[in-house]
Amino acid sequence: MESGSQSNLSTDITQIGTDATLLLELVGENYPNGSISLIDKDLRFIYTNGSGFKKFGIDPKTFINKSIFDVLQPEVYISIKNHISHVFAGNSIVHEVRSQNAYFLNSYKPIINENGKIDTFILTSQDITDFKNLEAEHEKLQSVVKNSINEIYIFDANNFKIEYINESGLKNLKYKLEEAKTKTIFDIKPNFEEKTFKAMIQPVLHKKIDKLIFETFNKRADGTYYPVEVHLQLIEHQGKLKIFTIVLDISNVRQYEMSIQEKKEELAATIEELNATTEELKEQNEQLIKLLDEKENLFKEIHHRIKNNLQMILSLLYIKSQHTMDSNILNFIQETKNRIFSISLLHEQLLQLKSINKLDVQEYFHSLIKNIMASYEVPEKVYILDFDVDKFELQIDKIVNLGLIINEIISNIYKHAYSDANGGNILVRGYIIDSRCKFLVGDEGRGGVNVLDTSNSYGTQLIKLFAEQLGAKLTIDIENGTKYTIEFGVL
Repeated sequence: MESGSQSNLSTDITQIGTDATLLLELVGENYPNGSISLIDKDLRFIYTNGSGFKKFGIDPKTFINKSIFDVLQPEVYISIKNHISHVFAGNSIVHEVRSQNAYFLNSYKPIINENGKIDTFILTSQDITDFKNLEAEHEKLQSVVKNSINEIYIFDANNFKIEYINESGLKNLKYKLEEAKTKTIFDIKPNFEEKTFKAMIQPVLHKKIDKLIFETFNKRADGTYYPVEVHLQLIEHQGKLKIFTIVLDISNVRQYEMSIQEKKEELAATIEELNATTEELKEQNEQLIKLLDEKENLFKEIHHRIKNNLQMILSLLYIKSQHTMDSNILNFIQETKNRIFSISLLHEQLLQLKSINKLDVQEYFHSLIKNIMASYEVPEKVYILDFDVDKFELQIDKIVNLGLIINEIISNIYKHAYSDANGGNILVRGYIIDSRCKFLVGDEGRGGVNVLDTSNSYGTQLIKLFAEQLGAKLTIDIENGTKYTIEFGVL
């Protein structure tokens, strides 16, 4: 009888006779998985017993002559109270009640006394917790199967008729369940014939393997197809063999595989094009290297010839200096030789390097200045070079002009800075800051005269000319000697 149901069946205890009490006790002592009680109209226990008391560690004798409100849990006695009026009206009632994480099926049976009145009723309470838990698990399993995103099918193992399809399967196949049950496995998998299908699943039917996995196509109700991966296994239900399958719609996988294949083909074509382009670039690069080698050799040949020509001029100047005693002419020849040497040294160093348009500034100017100092060397005076130039490169045209400026400045130092002394320091500083190159060249001699403003000598004119060609800002400090600052951009 369902929960809360009623019946007009009453039990006349007078028909039981004098053995009624004995019979009730006999039933109570052996009542399985629950209890049986006799309760009066004041809701007091006249009798109660059953195996259910042992489960909860309760002595049923402690209930006798006590009210249900004193010995039962509130959720239990409230349930009894809610139904008692119907029981004493002669109705039998059955309902479920939950108490202390347990479920019980309570049944109320009114008892008619010898006067035809109902003043007691029998309450049977059966523990159905295990059944309810099993029912909950069953409902949970049903929900999982029904709402699974994968398609789930059950077929008869003998005739292959469809017995069950879950919601995902019905939705994808576009069938109603009752309509699907009229179909067989071959209606939705038409690419299989019965004979070949039976042969394929024989290992599963004979329990040689637990599961069979294969790919095929499912046919929808509208005649369209979609690719699937089938996981098939054998189950037994109510003594009959069933085919249980979990089906994965792999349409997206197939589309992804096709997309990957297309990408692979596109990539292969791109690689082929790149290989062709690479070969073409390789050939062009080889041609450029060849041209650069030829250009480098040409420039080296040019530098070599220029150096030789300059050396020839230096030799001619040397011969000329041997045939004159005029100090002015000798000074002019020496200054000219130094200027020519500054250019010759540049070409000599370029011949030793791979670069054809840049030169190391530190190495070049150190060699140049040492050579100039050697050309003016006299025994009675000692000049010391204070050289601090960073290591960096400049373009050839800038080095030529800068070298000629420094040559003129150092010549002036030897002529004027320490004329009344026994020599002194020659200062040279060079560095780059924020794409600007700065050179300081000077002495710690007499100073006091701004030759850039007051002198119109040939050397001063050359300094100004070379500074202009260099695009340099030229300044002079005449305190504590004479110091020139040459500043220009390196880009």
